[in-house]
Amino acid sequence: MQGKFHQDLDEVKKTSKEILHLLANAICVSTAYSTQVHERFQGDLNPGYVGVKTQCAMLRMLKCLDFSYESIRKQYPEDSFICSEHRRYDAVVIQLDDGTKRLFVQGYAKDILDTCSRIISNDVDTQSLGKDERDEVLAKLDLDKVLYKVIAYRDLELNEDVDTENLFSSAHDMTCIAIIELDDMLRSEATGVMERCMDVGIEVKMITGDNKVKAESIASQCGMWSSKHTVKLVLEGREFDSQIRDDEGDIDHEKMSSVAGKLAILARSSPGEKYVLVQGLKQCPVETTGKRRVVGVVGDGTNDVLALAESDVAFVMGEEGTDAAKSTAQVMLEDDNLQSVVTAIVLARGIYDNVTKCISCHFINAFTVALYSVVSSACLESIHFAKF
Repeated sequence: MQGKFHQDLDEVKKTSKEILHLLANAICVSTAYSTQVHERFQGDLNPGYVGVKTQCAMLRMLKCLDFSYESIRKQYPEDSFICSEHRRYDAVVIQLDDGTKRLFVQGYAKDILDTCSRIISNDVDTQSLGKDERDEVLAKLDLDKVLYKVIAYRDLELNEDVDTENLFSSAHDMTCIAIIELDDMLRSEATGVMERCMDVGIEVKMITGDNKVKAESIASQCGMWSSKHTVKLVLEGREFDSQIRDDEGDIDHEKMSSVAGKLAILARSSPGEKYVLVQGLKQCPVETTGKRRVVGVVGDGTNDVLALAESDVAFVMGEEGTDAAKSTAQVMLEDDNLQSVVTAIVLARGIYDNVTKCISCHFINAFTVALYSVVSSACLESIHFAKF
């Protein structure tokens, strides 16, 4: 913001009120109005979220900056403007109090920054942003590991129309308000979960929509790349799909089971590729025992439904899981905590062991009684009692 990188919100609060107000308006109207942050009290550190997580995070940021997104939404009702939700951006055209129109856009950094020719400097003044300056800004961003959203705007001419459905061909001379870094922070229990999984013999595989670099970074942070994890094959969905097919384009089950067994991370994956991976894991025997794997899938979204349905055990997040995912659930995690998965498996193993021991004990007792009865009968038949 203003050509500077701000490390925390306290620094952002020092920005002029005009710029912060412009930023707040841009974020509020360009996020889906169904997105909400529910705080039980002011300053709640664990509020409830409804909607896309990245949009919820930006609304939460506005609350920390002392803005009420509810008030701004009342000022600009959803039915009073044109809104377009695209895979790479969200665009909105609103009408200001003076009758002029303003285009607000938020989207991926590289896509939206290319449409910007100016950037806000001090107060609401702007300065030019050429190609060299844009490339310099992008070079400072770790685009492979971190998600960045650019918030931009442009005041439209009197009779100017913008095709929000095809923004990149019609938008130009945008003014960059801010670049926001959205880092998907790991839960505090994530590292402990990976270590515990490996200790109890659970092999963990990550399936994600992120790219390979970011996926490997997350795996490293959560402890997947420890000395206990010997498998480190990382593939993107397209690579995985090409490696499991024969020359005619059909799935080769031998190749699939071989690749699936070695795979640690499947990045940029589609629902179909998740499904095929689960199938491959079920066909791939455990190297040490030769037995078939028992495959459990943990998911929360609609795109996880195929993989969840194909798995032996489907774990679904109870709080953030979609209705479609919950419909396939065999185990519902009410606290959305992966520790609960490991706990459930350990407890289930304990119950299985106890039942096995109980059955074994009863079988031994029954066998002993039966053997005693047979031997006793045989002995009694061979004994002749003397008559006195």
